[in-house]
Amino acid sequence: MGVGVARAAMEFAIDYSKERVQFGVPIAMHQAIQFIIADMSTKVHLARLSTLNSAVLLDQGKRNTLVLARKRLRRRRRDGDHHRRRPGLRRLRVHQ
Repeated sequence: MGVGVARAAMEFAIDYSKERVQFGVPIAMHQAIQFIIADMSTKVHLARLSTLNSAVLLDQGKRNTLVLARKRLRRRRRDGDHHRRRPGLRRLRVHQ
């Protein structure tokens, strides 16, 4: 569910950046916004693949504790710098 929310936030940010005009051009054309969206896309994709990998391991009857430990570690690192790391908050920053 969290990956879906992050993906929806990213898609909203992309759509909004295409319609918001600043200095006569859509903000999607500005390099800084492109970097933000690329960063969001990378993190959403990583979360999706991590979730799928964990599910495959469980389906195969294998332990997925290492996968979960890595995910928790990434979450802890992300929460320490949450304004720069969380795709949902990045979407809000693009939106403002």
